Amino acid sequence: LPYYLTNAILNLQEKQGNTYILKTKLEEFLIKDNMDVGFITKHSDMFEIIKHNDVEIVQLDTYVNYETNIAIELHKLNTKLQIDENEIYGYIKEFEEENGVDLHEKQKESIIKGVKHNVFILTGGAGTGKTTIIKCIIYCVEKIINEVCLIAPTGKASRRLEEAQVNLHLHVIDFSIHKWL
Repeated sequence: LPYYLTNAILNLQEKQGNTYILKTKLEEFLIKDNMDVGFITKHSDMFEIIKHNDVEIVQLDTYVNYETNIAIELHKLNTKLQIDENEIYGYIKEFEEENGVDLHEKQKESIIKGVKHNVFILTGGAGTGKTTIIKCIIYCVEKIINEVCLIAPTGKASRRLEEAQVNLHLHVIDFSIHKWL
């Protein structure tokens, strides 16, 4: 049964293109296969159940460990680019004008952090402006150092980064984290 549960989680993750699944999706899968939903609790030593925004997600321990180790290594790589924030604000203003957008102050703060640090992790729900922030970070960094490398936790997220750079005509390299490592 632990093998069955692990495979169920892996299959659902693959279908969604994520390193986690919603606990409700796992429960639906088990019920559809006439399996006891209690297996989730009984075998919870194999994965973590994380509550995020009132939704429970399931992530295999191996992925939790991978992401933790990646975060540690990224922290080691993180250095700060010495650049005046006013210069970055100037590039943000250019980006806004060229793209017809009006970025919120929190988005601008994220862009400044993304430009000033070699490693920057951007998270947020759908529709919060992550793609626009990425486009602006790419725009600013290209103006400053002419090379950008973007990495993402999954192939799906990497393809999303690739979409973010369409029409920018920039020299940008993108990978999934696993491919980059």
